[in-house]
Amino acid sequence: MAGEAKPFERPQNWAHDRPNFFKYVTRSTGRAILNNTRLRWSTPVLFNDPFDIQFNLHVEADYASARRRVLDRLWDAFYSDKPLPVGNMFGQLIAVVRGVFPKLNRGEFDQEFGEAVDEGMATADKNRSRHHAEISDFMIRSKVLCLAEVNNNILMWSHYAESHKGLVLRFSCIPRLDSAWGAARPVSYSEKMPRLLDEDALVALMSGEAKIDVPEMMDRLIYTKAIDWAYEKEWRVCAGDGRSVSSYEDWLFSPEELDAVYLGCCMPEEERTEFARLVVERYPHAGIFQAEKAEREFRLEFKAVQI
Repeated sequence: MAGEAKPFERPQNWAHDRPNFFKYVTRSTGRAILNNTRLRWSTPVLFNDPFDIQFNLHVEADYASARRRVLDRLWDAFYSDKPLPVGNMFGQLIAVVRGVFPKLNRGEFDQEFGEAVDEGMATADKNRSRHHAEISDFMIRSKVLCLAEVNNNILMWSHYAESHKGLVLRFSCIPRLDSAWGAARPVSYSEKMPRLLDEDALVALMSGEAKIDVPEMMDRLIYTKAIDWAYEKEWRVCAGDGRSVSSYEDWLFSPEELDAVYLGCCMPEEERTEFARLVVERYPHAGIFQAEKAEREFRLEFKAVQI
């Protein structure tokens, strides 16, 4: 209808519908963020987990079984009437010669192509270390912003906010500003490192039916952590190389995006007053809350602070 406002469309690069995220920080880091309106994006070398984005994806397959299955797929690809899935350059080549390729018996076929399959798998094995080195070189320069899903995790307050003497900042996702954390994605937690290929994927690759999905592979590397860290409920944004070769960069955010500050239950009284005044001065729209210990449960409660 005329005169009605059109609904705002979520930016295409946004990956979720969450309204906000949280950042647990120490008092010194909190002062720097609030005074400078900048958040630190860091490379993996600065992370407190030596495995974080610093592991190699592996192939998980029985090579003898994979070899047999690849030869079966190739036999069908060359000689059967089944639809031919084409996923890489080898698959394109098969599509070109299919129907005109000399007819071999199965023994001749396996002899002809078995050596090629063996060589392909050996070459892939040899090149994997080089590919991992290239990926690691890129990732080690990538700038990542780490955020949390909740503000009341007792362990997070202990580990990242100075044993409850620090604070938590809440950042809103504002479509109009295309907030960077609109592109945040949740971290998956696992007991095992993710794999590059399993046997099914290896067979599809070697038989020309598929190719390695590089973006999906990079996602597994960036957004997978050991299950020990599951309590963090972490979300993160990866910005690639960033703007410099530095191990971190401090990027501006809009004051409007910081809309609440939570003060630790063990923060000294004089610093509570200091932070409350700083928030009122620099972010007058933001709420200020004081964390308090619940009386009968192991949890935190937050009480609005009036200035």
